[in-house]
Amino acid sequence: MATFFQKNKWYFLGLIILAWVIYINLFPKGYIIIGGDTPQLIDAGNNFSRYFFEWQGRVSFYYFIFYLLSIMSISDTVQLSFYLAIFIFGSYISFDIFTRLIFNKASDFARMVMSLFYALNLYTLYVFTYAWGYSHYQIIYIFIPALTALYIKFLKTRKNIYAALFLLVLFFSSQGFANPAFALSLAIFFICLTILMVIVRYIKFDQILIKNILVLVLLSIMVNIYWILPLLPKMNSGIQEIYTSSALDFNWWLEKTANKIVDSIRLLQTEAMYFPNNYPYEAVPVFKKIFIALSFLPIFIVLLGASFFKKFSPRNRIFFGVFSILLVLFIMLVARVTPPFEKINFFVYHLWGVNMMRSYEKTAILTPFIFSTLLLIISLELEATKRFKKLLFALFFFIIIIPFPFYSGKLHQNMGALFVYDVKDYKQARNSFLVKIPDEYYNIRNIINNDKESISVATIPYNMTDTLGWSNFPKWKLIGLDITRLLYSKRFIDANGLYFDNWFFQKDFNESNSIDGNDGLIKLLGLMNAKYIIYHKDVETKLVENTIEKMNFFEKENLIVKIIDNDYFNLYQVKEDYVAPYISWQKEDINAKDVMKNFIDNPRENLIPADFEVINRQKIIVKSNQFNNDLILAEPYDSSWRAYRIAYDGKKTILPNHFKARGYANGWHIGNIPEKEILIEYYPLRLAYFGLGMSGVVIFVIILYLISYANKKNVIS
Repeated sequence: MATFFQKNKWYFLGLIILAWVIYINLFPKGYIIIGGDTPQLIDAGNNFSRYFFEWQGRVSFYYFIFYLLSIMSISDTVQLSFYLAIFIFGSYISFDIFTRLIFNKASDFARMVMSLFYALNLYTLYVFTYAWGYSHYQIIYIFIPALTALYIKFLKTRKNIYAALFLLVLFFSSQGFANPAFALSLAIFFICLTILMVIVRYIKFDQILIKNILVLVLLSIMVNIYWILPLLPKMNSGIQEIYTSSALDFNWWLEKTANKIVDSIRLLQTEAMYFPNNYPYEAVPVFKKIFIALSFLPIFIVLLGASFFKKFSPRNRIFFGVFSILLVLFIMLVARVTPPFEKINFFVYHLWGVNMMRSYEKTAILTPFIFSTLLLIISLELEATKRFKKLLFALFFFIIIIPFPFYSGKLHQNMGALFVYDVKDYKQARNSFLVKIPDEYYNIRNIINNDKESISVATIPYNMTDTLGWSNFPKWKLIGLDITRLLYSKRFIDANGLYFDNWFFQKDFNESNSIDGNDGLIKLLGLMNAKYIIYHKDVETKLVENTIEKMNFFEKENLIVKIIDNDYFNLYQVKEDYVAPYISWQKEDINAKDVMKNFIDNPRENLIPADFEVINRQKIIVKSNQFNNDLILAEPYDSSWRAYRIAYDGKKTILPNHFKARGYANGWHIGNIPEKEILIEYYPLRLAYFGLGMSGVVIFVIILYLISYANKKNVIS
């Protein structure tokens, strides 16, 4: 054992440094992370299956870790450290695997330093001072080095063992493909890598290579089919919506997320929200300039290495040339419409599908790996000349201290991206990604979750920030998605959600001058199946002032009943006569705007409750014989919802007459044809189950192959 540790002392030193990073960045008790679009998964023990249905199974494997932690009573705060540990330890190990497979002549010291650089750099600091690292979105970052090493080894040696390992690692990395833009970015990387490796003749181009690549691509698709299949029904319309959405101007977004080249070569975003531009150590301001200067060190070393390119060993020249071209390519993609790439990128990002990569991190996620590889190659060359050894030590030291906040601690206590224009303290700042959900939100879980008849909960008033769907609760510093929805097992009707085409009815309620005499909001929320209303008092004061008297009027008229009143919200129960069933029959469609404007006395009177059984969150059996009306499902309209007639002989046929009912819901014209029952399901989920089976079979075969291979090689006895 002592010999083993002595032999691997540098490797374990790196692990000890990472363990220090975890320890020094422990989070304050009771706090969680909210980061814009990516809040932490809280209460994972109860929300694991929920995420499966909301994301069609595409992220569940990653969150299964946190499901286990949750049922082991490990708090949401402690789980934050697991997110950080999985990310940085995984990245460190992955790059170490890359060096051992591709650059096995690298010294243990150089391998350790470059693995540390890959795990801890200004890009990963960006990931964790925002909140991307506390979700599944960036998980692909961990696996990029290992995937690249196995891919190169397979194409070079043509040994099936490397293909099998590649596919297995790809399966685990695919948890990040819930956002398919990362899959596309990775595919572009491997395509360019393959072409360059063939051009420089490191990989032999022949029929065997073509066959191997085609088989690997096919099996890679099969490994990923569990998330590809449920995505297909909405892929074309989803990509088209990026161009045409009234909520998001695509060309404006390209300009907003364009990164200056001078920042891309430093692994920085153009925005000033991140270190070192966002500098937390105000007591020693002089060091800010030092860290800004140090951020240029990696590209300086790469350029310095390029000047000695001809003196490199033949193999190192090949890899240095290939990865230098990849660096230029991905800096170009990150730059978007920044000169001199504006014309070519404007064309590239308007290609079908490529627009998915419109955000910074979709392409920037690959640049740290490319940089790390180039720096490793230069270190190999410097190590070969002993006179540069001291210089090498000095350069490596400065490289790994560039992301200094990792080592000094309190990443989100004083380094959060929101603090750039505010007090750099999570307790004193106006907003923080590190928040503590008030106990009052937990205290109403039993009321809402134990109500077996209720399916939906609505929130008001409208309090959206400049970003679509984000909430702003300044009383406890939240800015981002409303995390409180994860406390309740009900369908959420968000105060800032866009449920009707270009119409925020919640905003109309805020801005209405009428205090009394108009119960349209309660009618409309009831029509949307909301039995409970959480009225936020933790929003901006002016929003409460504009709406509280209206709520008092509703209560006075017995349209709602106040159940809970505290400093953060009021919980109301809607008048039973107004609450429409989750699934109902109606003779004629109801205009939601007429309901809001009070042109309809009581929309519930025109509805007949359907007898139904919920199989899961996205599969329902309707048991009724009233087939001469429209069947309405109170879920936001989506063409992927399907309804099927199930005849008495068991024959199942799809209902073709799917329409948008009530301005937002799913409706089907049934007709007067007798059936035993009607099945309603979200079609992508059926595809997800089928895809999980297919991916599972492929992974099972791969594991059997690996066991067989290990047994033949006497790896296992």
